Amino acid sequence: MNIKEKGKKNGVPPYTNLVNLKSNTMKNTLQRYYIFRNLQTFLQENSV
Repeated sequence: MNIKEKGKKNGVPPYTNLVNLKSNTMKNTLQRYYIFRNLQTFLQENSV
């Protein structure tokens, strides 16, 4: 067995779930902001 092979791990790195969670949280936050902004614009246009 080679020394490099001994420390090598196969599979997915353990932090990918955290990266996916961060990405999904950012998407949800941006969607909420976009909806709120559109609602605010709509209410301002129709309040006259």
